[in-house]
Amino acid sequence: MSTSLLYHAFGLTGYRYVRQEFREGRLIFRIEQPRERLRCPDCGGANVWAQGGVERTLRTVPIGRKPVLLQFKVPRVHCFACGRVLQVKLSFADPKKRYTRSFERYALELSRHMTIKDAAEHLQVSWDTIKDIQACSLRRRFGKPKLHKLKQIAIDEIAVGKGHHYLTVVLNLLSGAVVFVGDGKGVEALEPFWRRLRRARTRIAAVAKSAQGARTGRGPRLRSERLPGHHPGLRGGKARGGHPFEFARSPAAGASPRSPFRGR
Repeated sequence: MSTSLLYHAFGLTGYRYVRQEFREGRLIFRIEQPRERLRCPDCGGANVWAQGGVERTLRTVPIGRKPVLLQFKVPRVHCFACGRVLQVKLSFADPKKRYTRSFERYALELSRHMTIKDAAEHLQVSWDTIKDIQACSLRRRFGKPKLHKLKQIAIDEIAVGKGHHYLTVVLNLLSGAVVFVGDGKGVEALEPFWRRLRRARTRIAAVAKSAQGARTGRGPRLRSERLPGHHPGLRGGKARGGHPFEFARSPAAGASPRSPFRGR
């Protein structure tokens, strides 16, 4: 096996093939990183000195039905520029993961066409591994949605389980997408959301809130109206549990900031 095959088969660049072995039905490839490619993970400087390393074994895409493992001693370097001693960053795997990014992409592609159980059996990994890969993908894609185009939102408080734990949920009324989930209820639960809105310089045109009275904290001062019976993003204009929403509009463009817009 040549070093070029590491790139064409597994997408690895900047690493050298050392040896391979076949053990317990698995293919194991030993790789290493050349000395001239070592960089400080903090400042990116090339003036570093290798000081040992940590052994890691990572799953990568299979060859046929045979699982493939990559064994690699992650170098620890001392940087003469910043004076720190750190492990170098891996270009093909995320920290604290036991699989490569190419394996993650392959598992996600399989998940489009089969169940979690089927994908786990095909890749010969645990069900939890596939579920973790899917959860990480969802967090990357939807963890922090962009707010600069947000115009109309709905706010509701929901109870989780049978206990007294609550979540405050904010929806985009036009798309129905969840844009924020706050832990707890009341003013404190929405504080992180209002801060994000201010940083994004977003101007909300309308807010739908539970008729029971969701407290919006430091959000815009609003005048409430009844939400129409059917609105995009809501089921019949009602929150979970059948409670109707109230529709609140922000002050019209050009209105005086001292205008008495008050919630009910």
